[in-house]
Order: sequence, then C-alpha cells, then structure tokens
Amino acid sequence: MNKGFTILAAVFIMVAVAFIAIATSTFLAADSILAARNFESLRAFYIAEAAVGYTANYLRPNGDWTVGTGTPLGVAFAGGQATVNFIATEAQRATIEVQAVFGSARRTVRVTLSSLGRDALPDAFQYAIYWDNSESNSDRLRLGWTTWVHGDVAAKGGVKVLPDSWVQPGTIYVAQGYDVDIDPGGVASWEVDPNLPDFPVCDYTYYDTYMSQYRSQVPCGASNSIDWTTDQVLSGNIITAKRIEVHGNAVIRGYGTLVADQYIDIHDNVVISPEGGAIVFICNSRIAVFGNTIVRSGPSYLDFGTHFYTNGGDVDFYANLDIQKTLAMSDDTISVFRDANSPYADPVIGGNSVFYVPEQNDYIELSDSPEIQGSVISRGRLMINGGKYTGLVYCDNAWGTLVNSNPYTTFFHGALVSRKFRSERLQSVLMEWDETYLPTVKPPGLGGNDNTIAVIDWQEIYN
Repeated sequence: MNKGFTILAAVFIMVAVAFIAIATSTFLAADSILAARNFESLRAFYIAEAAVGYTANYLRPNGDWTVGTGTPLGVAFAGGQATVNFIATEAQRATIEVQAVFGSARRTVRVTLSSLGRDALPDAFQYAIYWDNSESNSDRLRLGWTTWVHGDVAAKGGVKVLPDSWVQPGTIYVAQGYDVDIDPGGVASWEVDPNLPDFPVCDYTYYDTYMSQYRSQVPCGASNSIDWTTDQVLSGNIITAKRIEVHGNAVIRGYGTLVADQYIDIHDNVVISPEGGAIVFICNSRIAVFGNTIVRSGPSYLDFGTHFYTNGGDVDFYANLDIQKTLAMSDDTISVFRDANSPYADPVIGGNSVFYVPEQNDYIELSDSPEIQGSVISRGRLMINGGKYTGLVYCDNAWGTLVNSNPYTTFFHGALVSRKFRSERLQSVLMEWDETYLPTVKPPGLGGNDNTIAVIDWQEIYN
C-alpha cells in the first residue's frame, strides 16, 4: 500500500515539474517575443522623433514653409525608415505626420512646428549710434554741423556736442572714465555707463563661403560677348562670356549664373525676376546696374533673390533703380550714387538687401541721395555722403566710417555701429532709432543665422 502511494507521488511530482518547465519555457519565449517587439517599437519611436528634428532643420532656412513642402520627405535612420507628410503649412508654421518603421514595428506621430524667429540683433544695435573707439585715443566723437539724434548714443570714449546739434529725446552713454562736453547751443543729456555692450561680432562665414565659390569661377576665359535685348529664361545653367550687356527692356527670369571677365552692364528698363532659385552675376572686373533697372525679390524662401559679385572691380548701382532682396559683394568696391549726368532719379535699394566687402582696404561708397533699406556690413572702409538709410550700418574696420554729408544731409533710420568714425565726427546727420526701423529679416552673421523652431503640439497616432 505504501509502495503504491510512493510511486503515485513520484509520478505526480514528475508531471508537475514537467508542467512547470513547459510553462516557464512558454512564458520565457513569449517574453522574448514581447521584448523584441518592444525594442522594435521603441526604435521606431526614436526614428519618428529624429524625423521631426530632420524636418525642423529642413524648414529652418526657409522664409515661407508653404514652398517645398508639397511632397512627402523620406528619411532613413539607424536601420529604419520614416516618411514625413505635410498635413497643413503656413508661412512659418507646419503640421506634419511622421510614420516610422523599424522591423515589424510602426509608430506614427503628428507634430505642429512653429518658427520663433531668428536670433535677436546684438545689444549694440539698440542704440542709434554706437562708437567702439577701438583705438582708445583721447579724441572725442564730435556730433555737429546740425546733427540731430533721436535715440540713445553709446560711446566708449568722450563725446562733444557742437552748437546747433542735439541728442533729444535720448541719452548719451559713455564708458567709465569719459565725459560729454556740450557747447552752448548744443542740447544733450548724458551719463556714465560702466556696462556698455561690447562691439558686436559678426560671423562672416555666410558671405565668405559665397565669395569663395564665386571667386573660383573667374576668370572664366570665355572669348564671346553677350548682348541681350530680348527676354531670357534661365534654367539653372551657367553662362560664361568675355563681356555681358543686358538692356532694351529685356526681362531675365528663372534661376542661374552669368559669369564675365571684363564687365557686366545691366541698364535701360531691364527686369531681373528670380524664379525657382537665385540669379547670380559674377564678374572678374566690374558690374554696373543703372537706368531704370528693376530687380525683383524672388522666391520668399531665399535669403536673397539676386547676387552680384566682383573680384577686381566695382559693383555700381546708380540712376533710377528699384532693387529688392539683393546681396552685393565685392573684393574691391561697392558704390551707390545718383550720377549727376543721368536724367534718372535716385537709386532705391530695398527688401532687406545686404552690401558686404571683406577686406580692410575694400570700400563701400554711398553718396549723393540713394535710398537704402537693409544692411550695410563692411570689413573695409565705409564712406557715406548723403542719402537715406533704413536698417543697420555696421563697420568692422580700423579706418572706420566717414560720414561727410556736405553738401547733402544724411538720414538714418535705425542703427549705426562702427569701430571708429573717421576724424571722430558725424556732421549733418539726422538720426532716428526705433525697433521698427531695424531690418525685418536679420542679416546673416548678425542675428540672422538661426531660426528657432518650437514644437507647439505633439500627439501619437494609434492605428
């Protein structure tokens, strides 16, 4: 009787152990499968998030997010795939749906991205005039010959206000150890500010990269001449010639590059109309744009619709012009003037255009009575003699900025920032600072580099 019970107990124990072993094996296998699925699902989620970041970088440089978002984006990350579909887009706002796949796992997220704008301009541009006094000399910055400043002045040196000149409303702030001398007939209030902002540092990479690229294309060695008087459509091509002249009501549209060794002349009712990309003019010598020429803004997603670059001569803008959203660069000189012998009216440069020269001995010369809206960024010598300027003027040069308004009056709406003013003086200047006068699109290198993008809505979509 006891033997039989013992055998039954042993059999029962063996069956129980076998059952437990089978159950444990089954559970472990199920857990392994579940763990693998969870791993794949987690990887798919991270791939979806990476695709959101990729899309933000894709949109970051564009001014208008409705452009270039008509078709889905396909991206690959870490062995997985993601497809970005644009559900709704506005100029600086986009709702996207990202479908990510890794192995057998699929994750879908819907995100709304919004631009918070580009970096703010440095603090020095919060003053109507900023003088760095880079040579730290004992001279004073003289405001005179009927100079009126409506806004604050920052000076890292002494200031002298001459008769018939005033800073009002506004205050002159000088660095520790300096003061302000106000002549009879001059009007100003002042105080010492030991915490004046540093001279703003510009990152010139944006401009220098373009210039290096354009510099490499000249001389082109072409022997032919181009004389266009009829409409032309560019389609991304590069056209080279010894000399190029465009005139006689011709319209150039599309996108592409024109390169010449001797000169490029654009005049007499020509229209430059960038479409689908930028139109670039490169010359080893000079470029002259004059005589009722119109340069349109071009696509909103471009920083600049038209580029002008010269390697060994001037970029000249004169006579009646309407130039919009243009980048002008030179290894020599950029000039804007009226041309006394021309029957045309004053040149107008607008649309947040930028002028740039890179070297200490280069020049930007603005004279007579041009109207410029945008930014003047000079690492070379800057000479201003009359005109109307809205935006910012920045000179990072030891020679400095010469404002010699005789016989003209120079009007500034915005900020004038310079390491040095030639002869330490400003004369016949009417200056008014207001936040609204600063460029609506910050120039690259001075706050226009990074477009901050925020996620303002996020949700996961479960199928």
